[in-house]
Amino acid sequence: MPNTLTIPITIEWNKLTTRPLTNEEREEYDQQYGDGVISFHWEGPAPDIDQKVLVYTENMNTVEIDEWVDFDNGCFGFDFNDDVDTIYWAKLPEPPKPF
Repeated sequence: MPNTLTIPITIEWNKLTTRPLTNEEREEYDQQYGDGVISFHWEGPAPDIDQKVLVYTENMNTVEIDEWVDFDNGCFGFDFNDDVDTIYWAKLPEPPKPF
């Protein structure tokens, strides 16, 4: 009996980019959270809060696991990859069933 298991999967990558705030957003967020606390917006589909996902960044050229977190001040982002303008993320694959 072999000790390996091959499971074909398709990984769907989601692209998140940052964009500058509009003047209206900046005014609103400065009033709500304090001056300069929020300086950009994420654009694109985001993971669920506290969801661990696969993350790929072009500047690192590697895939790693990161978590989408709420920083408790109106800011959401990845726990480790918090200073990257473009991030690709995908759900973690299901673990294999015992064989």
